[in-house]
Amino acid sequence: MNDTPKLTIPTPHRPRPDRTRRHRHRVAVIGDQAARMLGVTRLDRAPAIFIGKHAYTVIGILGDLRRERNLSAAVLVPPTVGRQFGLRDVTRVLVNTSLGAAGLITRQAPAALSPGNGDMLQVVAPPSPTRARDKAQDDVNALFLILGLVSLVVGAVGIANVTLVTVMERVAEIGLRRSLGAARRHIAAQFLLESTLIGLTGGVIGAALGIVTVVAVSAAKQWTPLLDLRLAVAAPVAGAVVGLLAGLYPALRAARMEPVDALR
Repeated sequence: MNDTPKLTIPTPHRPRPDRTRRHRHRVAVIGDQAARMLGVTRLDRAPAIFIGKHAYTVIGILGDLRRERNLSAAVLVPPTVGRQFGLRDVTRVLVNTSLGAAGLITRQAPAALSPGNGDMLQVVAPPSPTRARDKAQDDVNALFLILGLVSLVVGAVGIANVTLVTVMERVAEIGLRRSLGAARRHIAAQFLLESTLIGLTGGVIGAALGIVTVVAVSAAKQWTPLLDLRLAVAAPVAGAVVGLLAGLYPALRAARMEPVDALR
């Protein structure tokens, strides 16, 4: 997380932090918004602000605050000076880390802030970018899975309608085959085979279009295409199964036709 606030401190007038705490220097760091409100624009002349009856030298200005926006209008003083105003000890520390370093800082921060009493501190680490990426990937995969299931249902309905229309248009052919000795199972197998071939053809065409699209987009973006061969093989098989299931009702209806009624 590259969200480190910008702290402006002039080098010639910067007291050492340990000396500031030991000698209780009346110094303060203010936010950029507070600096504008107080008219503090330069630090090389050691400007001072008054808190109550005491003057505090401004040694720094916080800027570029993105997450802790409340600090932009705040005045920060050393802990030893803060006790004069009834402020308690530091109870919350915000550590800004570079991308990928949050896990390491989470393990080391308790020992660094309170040596020997690190177990008494509670560290709340930001979510891992990898975990967030995996969660987003899982959501996208779930969305595509739902879209795929909807497409299969729509395809099954379409194959069933086409097969049923084919049965109604070929009633005479069905009656002629039955009169020549074809059994019900032969008629049902014929239409089941046709619907299965339709579904298989659709699966092959869909898998081919998907592979071509992935390769084309990867080539345009200069990416390395990653293709799962199992999915490429599963698409035609899924299309054939959908076609087989979609053709069950039309095939059974064709098989139940009586030869006399069909020829009539």
